[in-house]
Amino acid sequence: MEHRKLGSSDLEPSVIGIGGYPFGPPLADQAMTTQVLTRAREVGVNYIDTSDIYAQGQSEVQIGVAIEGHRDDFILATKFNLSNLGDETPRQRIMRKCDESLAKLKTDHIDLYQIHHVAPEIP
Repeated sequence: MEHRKLGSSDLEPSVIGIGGYPFGPPLADQAMTTQVLTRAREVGVNYIDTSDIYAQGQSEVQIGVAIEGHRDDFILATKFNLSNLGDETPRQRIMRKCDESLAKLKTDHIDLYQIHHVAPEIP
């Protein structure tokens, strides 16, 4: 599998990645998610893109279980939203969501952290 350097970073994602949307109920159970990500690693796919909202958060959980012990073999991207902040500041939301994703993904770092939804009131 071909890999390319991402900008000026040290990351070299595969040119084909795996989207995390189908991981989690009702589309995939843990065994299926593990099977797909194991095979991806075997063929050199190292980029996984998911979100805290896919499968009501279960995508991150299943991915975390599936890559446990192989975290350094993957470039992991996930997303958060800044919609409906309520009493939270944008910073508070980002920190809380990041901590939640780190726990669900069973990792100490996220390689690419992206905004999925931005509230119109945020400049």
